[in-house]
Amino acid sequence: MKRFLSLVLISISAISLSCSQKAENGSSNSGYENVTAQEFKTLMAKNDPNTVILDVRTPQEFNSGHIEGAVNIDFYERNFRSELAKLDSSKTYMIYCRTGRRSGVTANVMTKELGFPNVINMTGGIVTWNR
Repeated sequence: MKRFLSLVLISISAISLSCSQKAENGSSNSGYENVTAQEFKTLMAKNDPNTVILDVRTPQEFNSGHIEGAVNIDFYERNFRSELAKLDSSKTYMIYCRTGRRSGVTANVMTKELGFPNVINMTGGIVTWNR
């Protein structure tokens, strides 16, 4: 019986871990959409006035080159979450960083913690944008 219960607990833990990893990676359960650099460019071409391009790299990274029209909020600043909370949640936010890690975390914070309904994350970051 103990062996059976241990097996059940291990199975439940594995399923739970698998689901949480999928959500962090931007699956349909994440609340935001992951797109490629090409898809990001296509969405930008629509020139929707209710869409904000958000660069979450450092100011130094931003100043070395960024997507035209992007707003910069430094992921590493102490007040990062409070700066995100000041944004208009009725807009769509298209987020990017250098490689996609910081923007993925930001998309998760915006959707899960702050309740933003329309968030798009560019996977691969500006590195793939420049290819």
